[in-house]
Amino acid sequence: GNHRWLPRTLPPCTALLLSVLDGPLQEAAASRFPDAVLVGLPALSDEDGGRLLDAMLLAGQALAVQRQRRLTPDQRRTVLDAFAQDGRPLYLVLAAGLARDWHAWEHPDALPPSVEGLVALTVARLRARHGSLIAKRTLDYLCASRYGMSDMELRDLLWQDPESRADFEQRKHANQPDVDALPPVIWSRLHVDLATWLTDQSLDGILLHRFFHRIIGEEIARGTLGDDAQCIHQRLADYFGRQPLRLPTDSGTRPNLRRLFEEPWQRILAGELDIAEARLTDFAFVMAKCEADAVEDLLDDYRRLASALQEQGQTPSEHLREWTDFMVRNAHYLHRGTPVWPAHKILLQLAVEDADDSALTQAAEAWLDQGHCDWIWLRNKHRRREKGHNPLLAVLEGHTDNVKGALLMPDGRILSWSQDTTL
Repeated sequence: GNHRWLPRTLPPCTALLLSVLDGPLQEAAASRFPDAVLVGLPALSDEDGGRLLDAMLLAGQALAVQRQRRLTPDQRRTVLDAFAQDGRPLYLVLAAGLARDWHAWEHPDALPPSVEGLVALTVARLRARHGSLIAKRTLDYLCASRYGMSDMELRDLLWQDPESRADFEQRKHANQPDVDALPPVIWSRLHVDLATWLTDQSLDGILLHRFFHRIIGEEIARGTLGDDAQCIHQRLADYFGRQPLRLPTDSGTRPNLRRLFEEPWQRILAGELDIAEARLTDFAFVMAKCEADAVEDLLDDYRRLASALQEQGQTPSEHLREWTDFMVRNAHYLHRGTPVWPAHKILLQLAVEDADDSALTQAAEAWLDQGHCDWIWLRNKHRRREKGHNPLLAVLEGHTDNVKGALLMPDGRILSWSQDTTL
């Protein structure tokens, strides 16, 4: 739902096709692109829905397995009768995932007439088949994660989770030997039944599972996650917070992206704002995130923390404000990082030059004292003693020559014109 990265004006011969559901996202997209042509998509007809259902089943696409499937005429009619009340292709994908378990001799009950109802029915079946708490916690962690969860992460979290572990101990066979981790087969069986809902993406060389459609996550958040959301975010924050900040490589170490992207996000959602502040004012953490080329995400971390503090009626500490102001003020330098002079090296140079009483300068020098730096940096012998007040809020880039003027537009944008003949 975040399309801030999209330019408001597209280059010549470029077209953008954006698919969104009705509601806040559609309104946000229309506001950002007021000249866009909005085309409403009608519900699929019964005939089109039938062809799509047959194609998905024969291709195995809806089942997320390499297996073809055919429904009996009665079963096919059951799916299409319910689909006629919804009309969205997503309904057919979810319904086909349920229909894969029907035996040829079965006459299934009527399906719920909405995507939301199908999600609730599938959750109930998962909990009955795999254990109420193990299935619930798996869905909770998938829903609460930022970018998804890997097989090993889910197994670790389910084993460390006291409720799901107790569920496993209660359901295991009497002759099951003692184990010190969740058996892989427990997650493998559940993954097969969840496959219709999931898509995979790679981050930091790790294959992550996440819900392929926003509606599924929203229904899980409203249903199984519910009042447990803060607890789940806290467990995820603790899980990623225990991981090392850097991981070993053949030539040294590299930033641990899973921790860098997940921990601040989870701390804020868990309401652990003091710990989130500690992370975002930890020079080693900030350096690692800049080294990971995640400057913009780091700035978003500061914004999210400020917003969460405001929602709780709190004022950001002077320490946090100083760090936030410094990062925002110097973001345009950090964005200019290159392979030879990357963002984290730029950050170090900026920090040690700030001021004697600057929190960033003091943090950078403490980091240097630990012997982490293996590159050449410059010390300013005439560094100012007091940081003072800097009125600069941010630097906007784009023009290549002198800016002749600027005008604040009613929609909040700034129109500027330059000697380079561009607006």
